[in-house]
Amino acid sequence: MALGHSRQPKSSIEIQRLEIVSPPFEGGVAGTIDYLIFTMFISRSGWLIYSFIFIFISMKSKNIFNRKSLKSFRSSLRNKSTSAEAALWEMLKSRKFEGRKFRRQYSIGNYIVDFCCLTEKLVIELDGAPHGEYHKIQKDENRDKFLESVGFIIIRFENRFVFQEPEYVKSEISKVINKKGESIG
Repeated sequence: MALGHSRQPKSSIEIQRLEIVSPPFEGGVAGTIDYLIFTMFISRSGWLIYSFIFIFISMKSKNIFNRKSLKSFRSSLRNKSTSAEAALWEMLKSRKFEGRKFRRQYSIGNYIVDFCCLTEKLVIELDGAPHGEYHKIQKDENRDKFLESVGFIIIRFENRFVFQEPEYVKSEISKVINKKGESIG
């Protein structure tokens, strides 16, 4: 009996990881998708057929905006806002400020920011007395580094400016929005 070539199909399976980055601030999700790639080698009288089938297996969501785990905390912060936050919110809400939509007590990553405009990637923080302590300053610096790493610009005001100099606060926010608009256009 002569030994011949086997006519059984050979197949291989490999997992390939593709990084999908859709800007989360536009409603997308930054994440990783795992696909199974099946490559089948079928040998029949000289025919070599490659067949690729992509099957979606899982998407590991790395959504960094308004995480459900922080929802109750965000809600309690909105319900117990400081008078400075309430006053600034009156200036920003309902697209009153240059037609921009601002969100209040919005979470980005594990941080909750006072005010956020997603279209401008702008974060506004109001600082009262607790932020003057050293450990609070360190936490704020770490938070600012994270927010800047995901593309946000952070503006900080002391609470007293909202009451004593509201036009100054508005003009500083406008400067950042207009400066950003000029760099894009």
